[in-house]
Amino acid sequence: MAELGVQEAPGDPMSTHQADIYITRDKFQEGIHFGRIVCAIYVEDGDFMEFTVHPEDQSTPPPPIPTPTPLPPGLIEVHTHCGLSYPRIEYDGQLWRFDVDDDSASAPDGWGFNSTVVQIRPAPDGPIVTGPDGSEWQLILADPEEDPPSGCL
Repeated sequence: MAELGVQEAPGDPMSTHQADIYITRDKFQEGIHFGRIVCAIYVEDGDFMEFTVHPEDQSTPPPPIPTPTPLPPGLIEVHTHCGLSYPRIEYDGQLWRFDVDDDSASAPDGWGFNSTVVQIRPAPDGPIVTGPDGSEWQLILADPEEDPPSGCL
């Protein structure tokens, strides 16, 4: 890494060890990190890898993070990757969830993948969400202490 000038810390004792070095062509942005990624997989210890941002890119300021446009009243975005039993929706000062019994309940057909924007409206028994396919789902109060699912595939 020293020979290529891409070591993270000048003088690092491992920067002269043999390694397979990969540098991404495109820059990326993740939080405060911006630039091309440098990955070193060390030959003598193949289990040890090192990642850093290319030194030439460390002084380049990242592009500004875009400000999300708020959704109009009556619309919310629902993240359904782990199924409808998981999303928690803050509405009207309370926490709500979908009224489904199955812990693995998937989003309805026509709702898209991972997230979708849906309509929400008040109702006597709690808010009702109307999906892009026209299906209506009753929301019930959620327990704020309820644990999220241990995993989803």
